Amino acid sequence: MQRLTDSVDKPHRLLIRQLRKLASNDAADSSQFNDFVRVVNESYIQADKERRFLENALEITAQELTGVNKQLKLFIENAPTGIAMLDNQLRYLYASRRWLEDRKIPFADITGKNHFDLFPTISQRRRETHQRCLQGESAYCEEDKILLSDGSLCWIRWEMRPWLNTESNVGGLIIFSEDITEKKRITEELEGYRE
Repeated sequence: MQRLTDSVDKPHRLLIRQLRKLASNDAADSSQFNDFVRVVNESYIQADKERRFLENALEITAQELTGVNKQLKLFIENAPTGIAMLDNQLRYLYASRRWLEDRKIPFADITGKNHFDLFPTISQRRRETHQRCLQGESAYCEEDKILLSDGSLCWIRWEMRPWLNTESNVGGLIIFSEDITEKKRITEELEGYRE
């Protein structure tokens, strides 16, 4: 095998492995074969450089994505309004503290939990709205009454929009909401005084 690799300065590890199979071949003495070995070795070395470059680029990209994901999570968690980001199976990716507070959900990690499992009392009309938004529509409602898990009623204003993944397909939903229960109560009291 040494004769086969004499024509290159530093034979690539894959080339050495391949040449072990040919070590007993008499054709290895020819200069044409040595030229071939040199070209193949250079190709292996170039491919190795490109592989290391790509691995480095992927590592940097993964680190950047991790950083961006952390920033997104912090932004959503600390938003002053209710925000939830769901995947296309309506599983939670992120939820703001306000979202959890407004729905009287203890501060627990709801990541991966299905929206309809957490809120089984969601009306059929709203379930259909979720499905339409997963098809690309956007929807909003100025006043909507929801039943919370503790049995209390709450009035919310909400907007639901699809978000797109890297292939420009709907990746899920972003839902924005505001608890307007107190505003609704005050409005109803004022209307009671007018009557």
